[in-house]
Amino acid sequence: MKKDIYIPTPTGFQLAIISQPDLVWDLYLINKNEHSLQNILVVTEASNEEKTSSKLRYFLESIPPTSFIKFESVFGEVAELQNLISVTYYVGMDIFEKEFCFKATELNQPSVIPILDMEGHILE
Repeated sequence: MKKDIYIPTPTGFQLAIISQPDLVWDLYLINKNEHSLQNILVVTEASNEEKTSSKLRYFLESIPPTSFIKFESVFGEVAELQNLISVTYYVGMDIFEKEFCFKATELNQPSVIPILDMEGHILE
């Protein structure tokens, strides 16, 4: 049963949201660990009480140690919705799962993200 499956708590894994001109936000996954993340499945969707976006799925083969990968750009109207990003990945034989939730238009006070050398927002 699913309740019998142990899923460890992920560490050293973040989502960066970088604002671009014309109401566009670029999304990056950041691996701050000293090991690679493998077989990464990312599922994104956005919604509010009136609208729902399509569900997008991405497969990323790996993210090397202490690196990042851009996987999506969020445009205009979708950025105003509540965005949910679910990420599942492997480290060796262990599976990890993490969810991020945000509304891009409500993010305030960007700060420098050293690994990207850009200003943006980090979600843990």
